[in-house]
Amino acid sequence: MDDASAPGPHFHPEMPRIPGVGKPGRKIDPRTLFIIVVAVAVALAGGGAWSVLHRRSGAKSASTVADLPAAPVVPPPASTPNGDPGAIASLDELRAPWSSKQFTFVDPLTQVTSDAIVVNLPGNKYWAFSLTAPYSSCDLQYVTDLGALASRNRFRATHPMVVNGCDGTIYDLLRSAPSPEGALVRGEIVSGSGIRPPLAIEVHARGRYLYAGRME
Repeated sequence: MDDASAPGPHFHPEMPRIPGVGKPGRKIDPRTLFIIVVAVAVALAGGGAWSVLHRRSGAKSASTVADLPAAPVVPPPASTPNGDPGAIASLDELRAPWSSKQFTFVDPLTQVTSDAIVVNLPGNKYWAFSLTAPYSSCDLQYVTDLGALASRNRFRATHPMVVNGCDGTIYDLLRSAPSPEGALVRGEIVSGSGIRPPLAIEVHARGRYLYAGRME
């Protein structure tokens, strides 16, 4: 009769071997143990560093995205009259007699800028002139309020006039007078001590727009 305590066919009294480890009771080579410990430490350190860098990179990316300024809103470029470059006015703007429009005159030779105005005189005659009084730094004013002309300048007029803001000289754009150079210029002096008519600016029409030429 078999002994019930005898080991079965699948029982192994010996401990299973672990690769790289000797038999029970055998000491591990110190150099091998040192290499294993160093390898494990390096692997753990590398994994920890990668995790930290990954978290920092993610945080930096999120911060960079959050801190980016919004794209600036660029306004559209300023448009000239009805979008036509170089025009000082459109004919539609000056449709009514005595209508006017101020503009900035740029001298084609010196590139010096000055304030100017163009007026639609009766009969669709367009006249432009500098708003700086000749031989002075005083400003000229295009006055359409006839009541103001009568009360402030004591001059009764039947149509708009040009007035020197410093000395009160009044110029009539319907009348012409010779300039010191001998040319006949609009803006005869009808009151005051002015020297000559306002400095005229050439104006020519092209299509539905007005363009400035040279100033006398």
